[in-house]
Amino acid sequence: MRTVDPWDRFGRVVLVHAVRHAAELTYRDTIAGIARDHAGAFAYVPVVSREACAGALPGRIPALIADGRLEARAGVPLTADNAHAMLCGNPAMVDDVQATLATRGMRRHRRREPGHVTVETYW
Repeated sequence: MRTVDPWDRFGRVVLVHAVRHAAELTYRDTIAGIARDHAGAFAYVPVVSREACAGALPGRIPALIADGRLEARAGVPLTADNAHAMLCGNPAMVDDVQATLATRGMRRHRRREPGHVTVETYW
């Protein structure tokens, strides 16, 4: 997000930063700078799953997609026609979100078969 690539490739970028505890919402200064530099083309949606946090959506990403709260906060629909999701996180979260996105017709992006979801898993 600190390079020109996503801004040249996509008209709008939404960063969903999901953590268990609010103290794990890091890089606030960097995110604020990106928001300043790309006003109108960037949205930041913090999600905290294990405690209440002012300004953050509560819960897990798959549920927030399923009930529409994530899209409402981001201000854009999440569909195969207009979105490309880039998922990075633990394998269970990535699998759960991919399954939820599949219900919207979004499939994994592969070099030989373009899709709507790029993944990176880590532990």
